[in-house]
Amino acid sequence: MDEKKLIGVDLGGTTIKFAILTTTGDIQQRWSVDTNILDEGSHIIPDIIDSINHHLDLFEMSADQFAGIGMGSPGTVDRKAGTVIGAFNLNWKTLQQAKREIEKGGSTISVVGNRFSSITDDRFFIYG
Repeated sequence: MDEKKLIGVDLGGTTIKFAILTTTGDIQQRWSVDTNILDEGSHIIPDIIDSINHHLDLFEMSADQFAGIGMGSPGTVDRKAGTVIGAFNLNWKTLQQAKREIEKGGSTISVVGNRFSSITDDRFFIYG
């Protein structure tokens, strides 16, 4: 059986960058989309999910090939509550939508603040 892959998401106010990685951090695919911050950023999470699903289809991959999704986000991340607070460049104040949307899809996601992402040199920003 092939080793499970990871999906990394770097959420920024201008672009959202994605990568498919091995568990050792080797990037196998990467792409990006513009960040739509209209309507208090309500399009961001659906756009992330749509982009991941589109690229899984494009690369002929399925969700069961992945161990999880990690996302670096601006703002203060409360991992216990599943919220992002104060991501003002995304027009978010407090967001729990990400957790709800991902749970509907049955995926595992870890969100970390951009401070943690930058400490890891943005090379391998999956956490947890």
